[in-house]
Amino acid sequence: MMTIQPAFEAQLVDLTDRAAAAAKASQELVFEPEDTDPATSWGWWRFVSSLAKTEGLEDLAMDGVSDGFRRRDLDLPWLHDYVASHRADEHRHGELLKAYLKVSYGDRPAYRSFSNFFTYGIGFRVLKALNRRDPLFVFVVLMLYEKASMEFYRQAIALAEAQGKPNLAKLLSEIRLDESRHLAGATCVIQMLKARHPVGSMRSLGVRLWTRTILWDLDYSRFAFHNRGLRQALIQIGFDRAAFAKRMEEAQRQIDALVNQ
Repeated sequence: MMTIQPAFEAQLVDLTDRAAAAAKASQELVFEPEDTDPATSWGWWRFVSSLAKTEGLEDLAMDGVSDGFRRRDLDLPWLHDYVASHRADEHRHGELLKAYLKVSYGDRPAYRSFSNFFTYGIGFRVLKALNRRDPLFVFVVLMLYEKASMEFYRQAIALAEAQGKPNLAKLLSEIRLDESRHLAGATCVIQMLKARHPVGSMRSLGVRLWTRTILWDLDYSRFAFHNRGLRQALIQIGFDRAAFAKRMEEAQRQIDALVNQ
């Protein structure tokens, strides 16, 4: 078995420890109703609902990765511990966002777009099946979503603060810190998987297919029919869709370079 660089172990153990500290700190978050502006209420509810759904599904997307690591000769306790901490983070994010929604907006029916049906209902089922053979693809997908989250939260924090939502701004700031940690972890795991089994032409093609599918899911342009509801919500709260699209193009290039370098 190829020796795994000690730096990988040290980094992932550190990230796992930091996840435990973040989970403890999140218990101190307090939510109070703070949306009284009817002009933006629907937009914020729709936006935060989308975040809650995505965070929870990122946890489920990692089903089976432990089997995949074993198949790739990476049956390492500290690697499994990191994945467990990452999944716990995503689940916690979803629950915290749902708690905020309930306090500020009450019980509202979940919104399900065509993009939700295709990407999460079909795409993620395929992804979970692949996890047991090759975890590379799920960590590529997670990295792209984490990069999207960093831009989502960056803008949303500023907008929430400007529109009198300090509780939401604080919650999103805490989650954004976690997402930064997840980016570091995904980068480390991808490098480990590459070191164990170099990325050939077929795996590289698979990565490109997945990144472009996720970019389609994250398209909020004028003609993106599959995201019409969320696009309208983003416009209502003042989200800069052009800046987000530019950031996603950069993220795709960075991930392609990481996988193929």
